[in-house]
Amino acid sequence: MKPEQIISDESVEEVHANANFESMTKREVVNVGVVQSVLGFSMGHTMHQIILEHGLVKKSSGVCPKLTAKGQRYLHAIIGNRASEIISYIAEGDQST
Repeated sequence: MKPEQIISDESVEEVHANANFESMTKREVVNVGVVQSVLGFSMGHTMHQIILEHGLVKKSSGVCPKLTAKGQRYLHAIIGNRASEIISYIAEGDQST
């Protein structure tokens, strides 16, 4: 299954509205948010709200939300055999700490 079959491009456009993540595409924001959740990384409020509105994470008071069943399917769709590539991408973006 492809990520676009779980969350349509139209839904991504609608949920993101005018959110701006500089060089990341809207789909990349969703992908990174899901991977950060599963790895236990914290994320910004806007990214959290986007993946929450897509139904990929459960509402929680914690910094690292837990994936829903839909979120787990989405994770499987985006990672496949690319886990190390995605984790490296996130690690590169977290160089400020």
